[in-house]
Amino acid sequence: MFPFPARLSYNNKEESLYRECFMRECNSKKNLAHCNCSWEPCSRKGICCECLAYHWSHKELPACLFPDGVEKTYDRSLRMFIQTYKDKV
Repeated sequence: MFPFPARLSYNNKEESLYRECFMRECNSKKNLAHCNCSWEPCSRKGICCECLAYHWSHKELPACLFPDGVEKTYDRSLRMFIQTYKDKV
């Protein structure tokens, strides 16, 4: 499982310590340049840590791990990931 829950619910002191220990400042503008997510209402675009946590909580992977053609199917399952890359190693 991912090392932290998809929805953080810490008090201010715990959240501050968590961010200091496990997270760097998010550079969402830089991340957006490489984000191929085609889901328009997505609020996590460019916020990779939130995106990964969200998808992993649904046993999925984020769009950036799939080629554009596969990403547009919105099938972000582990099965699709394996099927996509199994012969490309």
